[in-house]
Amino acid sequence: MHYPVIKKDDFYGLLIAKLLSSFPEFKPSFEEDDGPYLILGEFYSFFIDRFKDQSLIIRVAKFVNLCLTKGGHRTEDVITIELFNPLYDEPRQVLDEISPLLNNKARTLLEKGHEEYIANSLLNNGGSE
Repeated sequence: MHYPVIKKDDFYGLLIAKLLSSFPEFKPSFEEDDGPYLILGEFYSFFIDRFKDQSLIIRVAKFVNLCLTKGGHRTEDVITIELFNPLYDEPRQVLDEISPLLNNKARTLLEKGHEEYIANSLLNNGGSE
């Protein structure tokens, strides 16, 4: 039996330091030791509250692109859960603005997650949304 090789995710440990250096205006209420899930979840709120700021949207897309290029599965999971999944509940305009700024890997992950979200919503609502 052949098992897929899972690459080591050294970037995961650097994720929060990179986030804080990329967005010095973001001041999380959590400590770095609390882990990336809590801090990225709080960052999502920071980002959405300022969504009209085009330069911030571009910076967030660059950050996500970097994370998904440098990181492995753990980094991909935290980006998906804390940044992408909440986007699916936002107005479609939000996805339409950020998607073209993402690299192929990030855009594919975002779109795949959105398709799964829609399918699950349809199943949970008895086939009608």
